[in-house]
Amino acid sequence: FGHEIAEYLPYNKDYEIQWKNFNTDNLELGRGAFGVVFKGQIDNQIVAAKTVLPDADKSTVLALLSEL
Repeated sequence: FGHEIAEYLPYNKDYEIQWKNFNTDNLELGRGAFGVVFKGQIDNQIVAAKTVLPDADKSTVLALLSEL
């Protein structure tokens, strides 16, 4: 149910992870119209990292941020 109010919540920069802290074997878990999801590891914890394509427009980036 949290996703229903996500667009109204303020963006929290604390959710950002620097690529230098993200270890990946470039294993692609999925791909969509706007980006790619990779399997990775942060602080010995396995995670999925959702990314946007390099040519993403502002609305695409905002849509991704609203999912955080």
